[in-house]
Amino acid sequence: MKQTETKKKTSRGGGKQPAAVPVPTDANANRDAVGAVDAADRSNPPTEPKDTDKVFKPRFRDDMLILSDEKDVAIFMHPLRQRMLEKMMILAEPVTSKRLADELGIAPSSARHHMLKLESIGVVEKDHQELVHGILATYYRLTDKCISLDVCNTGLWDPTRLLLEENARQVREGVLKMMKDWQQSPSQDWNDAWGLMETNGVIHLTRQEALELRDMIGDYLQKHSQPRPGTAPIRFDMISYRAGEVKEDDGKH
Repeated sequence: MKQTETKKKTSRGGGKQPAAVPVPTDANANRDAVGAVDAADRSNPPTEPKDTDKVFKPRFRDDMLILSDEKDVAIFMHPLRQRMLEKMMILAEPVTSKRLADELGIAPSSARHHMLKLESIGVVEKDHQELVHGILATYYRLTDKCISLDVCNTGLWDPTRLLLEENARQVREGVLKMMKDWQQSPSQDWNDAWGLMETNGVIHLTRQEALELRDMIGDYLQKHSQPRPGTAPIRFDMISYRAGEVKEDDGKH
């Protein structure tokens, strides 16, 4: 369930954020981190829209995995599979279906079944195999591609809405759990609350400034997409929209 240049696969297995909502050139609606922060193609800067432009035409990157088939989207949107993808993002290393089963408290056979479903649509990939207690275990990693639902397919409106809601739910529940754990800790030391962030509001940007902000966020996320000594996974959901009309020049600025 980011959202960025395609990178070579490594044994660390983090991959891209697997749940990006498709976005047009001038907007982002992520879960890339998911994802959607990098959904537009930065290698080809957009031109200013013309008055004659009547049709909304999003532009997709070459390194995106676009899910446009309703069956593939149904596979991707399954609630348990979304939990598995989130856990794989957090662990950021190749994992077996058995480990995911242990992490999520589900049957190994169930985890294996759902992993194969995710592999069938290209969301996860085999990383390597190794003997574990005499059994050949298969390790999976997230795809390096940014995953997006096809914004041009009007039949995918409900899955797109559900994906946005699921992203928000996962982050909201994580924030509330961390807040509750901190409140119930004996020390309530603010140094233990790092990584907990919440902010909302309105900023006023030109189209170019909005694109620059998108790229700045995307670059920062990519730079910090893999675990390093001293780091912890920070789960987030960045989303924004244009809330009003473009302000006309009144000559006062």
